[in-house]
Amino acid sequence: CVFIAIHGDPGEDGKLQGYFEMLNIPYTGSGILASSLSFDKAACKVFLSSTEVLLAPSITISNTAKIEEKEILDKVGLPCFVKPNKGGSSCGISKVKEKEELIPAIDLAFKEDATVMVEAFIDGRELTCGVFINNNNIETLGVTEIIPKNEFFDYEAKYTEGMAEEITPADIPAAIESECKELSIMMYKTLGCNGIARFDFILSEGKLVYLEVNTVPGLSSASLIPKQADYAGYSLQELFTSTIQEALG
Repeated sequence: CVFIAIHGDPGEDGKLQGYFEMLNIPYTGSGILASSLSFDKAACKVFLSSTEVLLAPSITISNTAKIEEKEILDKVGLPCFVKPNKGGSSCGISKVKEKEELIPAIDLAFKEDATVMVEAFIDGRELTCGVFINNNNIETLGVTEIIPKNEFFDYEAKYTEGMAEEITPADIPAAIESECKELSIMMYKTLGCNGIARFDFILSEGKLVYLEVNTVPGLSSASLIPKQADYAGYSLQELFTSTIQEALG
């Protein structure tokens, strides 16, 4: 059994999954469709738009299309986030506060992917919830609040110790915690995920707004899933063993 822990292309977008399926080798985590769909931010939002989850307004731009600044800003407003449509670890993401910053931010994102998403900024608290399968039951690992020292939870904040405060369990009302867990499990099922996944939200004015899903979440000592597993009472050995057993059927 292959334990997939590679972020981005090719570990998170369905390529490795397809390769191992052709070789008939079992692997951990989500399959080809769930991986490729979740990795494509725009396609994933379209897919989830038929569910009850709230989504931030956004617009997608191809590098072959003419960039219409007015159309973009009329839809998403300022501030907004510009991000590669496919990518991980917050590479190529910018927070745009002024109109003049939009085109440079789009150009930066195009260095990471041929398609860019411009998404409305939702002011609120960032929450994330880990999900995995344990003995054929879908379970959550807990809800964490992320408080970055930088403008947002960027690459530096994710991978540099001390650049973000991560509070597990999040200090939120019980009803919000339950809703966050329920939405995470619902999306896990809807997208057809397997193994370990993490769902990110913004809590704004008492409502949870979906940000993105990570089907190959970080597993380093600085990552969120190991901390959530510890809170839930699972060692990493137990978490990984459960994930491998699921993959082996």
